[in-house]
Amino acid sequence: MAVALLRLPGEHRVYAFYGDLGAGKTACIRALCRQLDVRDPVSSPSFGLVHPYNTGPDGPGTVYHLDLYRTRSMREVLELGLEDLLDSGMPVFIEWAERLDPAWWAAEPAFHIRVELEEGGCRNFRLLDAAPSAKP
Repeated sequence: MAVALLRLPGEHRVYAFYGDLGAGKTACIRALCRQLDVRDPVSSPSFGLVHPYNTGPDGPGTVYHLDLYRTRSMREVLELGLEDLLDSGMPVFIEWAERLDPAWWAAEPAFHIRVELEEGGCRNFRLLDAAPSAKP
């Protein structure tokens, strides 16, 4: 699955993940980071909100991992330096992307991925056409 996501056509370097708590967003990002030659341990950045990971020589240099679960407003997200991270040209993985205003995505090309935990523990990954509506 990680290889398939990284091979999607286009210049997108932003991967926005949506899904319930425990659905597997961090596990998916961990697999993506492994494919990008990240050498650092990958974990959910819930408390730091942003984790930069260094890659080995076969990777892009740096990968950014954001977890927006604890953010309360779009302003708070922007204060994290989101726009600078997106402008870096490096891969950016965003958990809880539904915390961002869907209108904001109109100017930011990204892959939108919904992660769902199915019965029996299987995970379903769906590539969305656009950002879904924000949750309250």
